Amino acid sequence: MTTRSRRLAALLATFAVALAACGGAASPSPAATPTAAATATAAPTETPTATPLASEAPAASETPAASEAPAASIAIPSFTADKDLEAVLPGTFGGVSLTKMSFKGSDLVGSSSDLAKVIADLGVSADGVSVAMASDATGGLKVQFVAMRFSGADPARLLSVYVQAATDNGSPATKVSLGGKDVQKTDQGDGTFSYVYVKSDMLLGVNATSDAEAGPAIAVMP
Repeated sequence: MTTRSRRLAALLATFAVALAACGGAASPSPAATPTAAATATAAPTETPTATPLASEAPAASETPAASEAPAASIAIPSFTADKDLEAVLPGTFGGVSLTKMSFKGSDLVGSSSDLAKVIADLGVSADGVSVAMASDATGGLKVQFVAMRFSGADPARLLSVYVQAATDNGSPATKVSLGGKDVQKTDQGDGTFSYVYVKSDMLLGVNATSDAEAGPAIAVMP
């Protein structure tokens, strides 16, 4: 996902969309293919002998197949890295059971320069950053719940960095009141919006297609 620079707001949607596209799990690299296939050598031929009858020479034996090289091992980040942060998100919504997962910032920062910059701007450690999400695994429910913790971050500074990141990347945040909370709304450019607010050292919010859809979801958030 490198089509354009992502604002911090888009990170919330990006993680959920990326995991959905991958089926919510990473796949290990396939095992190496054999270097040589077993092949038969030349067909049997007749060899003259001293006897009146010619006898067939025995067929050449097949070359044994090369053994497969062992599959390459890869490091797969935990999908339940921060159970406490997952507990902040609802387990059900609209009668639908939600699937939760979480990641540590240290597992994600290498693939997101924007996240790395935000961490630097806040003066926190990547080890103290985590992301959690809750969504309908079947895709029937379009609302996604997301939480990002920047451990030790000042709430006012966190909001300021968030709003500035959105502005710098061409999608200024608009303050709206939904679900009994003042939230920052940003357009994801794909028909969905992120609705985010700050609580302590966390960014909490939802991704939804409209204010009407987002309101009830925000209302059940802490």
